[in-house]
Amino acid sequence: MLQDAIVRRLEIVGEAARRLSDDARNELSHIRWSQIIGIQDIILHQCDRVDLDFLWQVAMNDLPQLARQLAPHLPDRP
Repeated sequence: MLQDAIVRRLEIVGEAARRLSDDARNELSHIRWSQIIGIQDIILHQCDRVDLDFLWQVAMNDLPQLARQLAPHLPDRP
């Protein structure tokens, strides 16, 4: 279940990155948008290439860093 949840969340993050405007991506150009979108593409369309160990590392290391980078640009949550 955890594995499925992580894969699903990475799909969602990738789709959100894909939907960002070019202006937003340019404003946050230090973020590797193409890699984020690329992971989503592999998960959705090339499932035979999914490396679960790699996705675990992304979830444990890269997603928290991405969240910190995006936090100043997101509206406050109640």
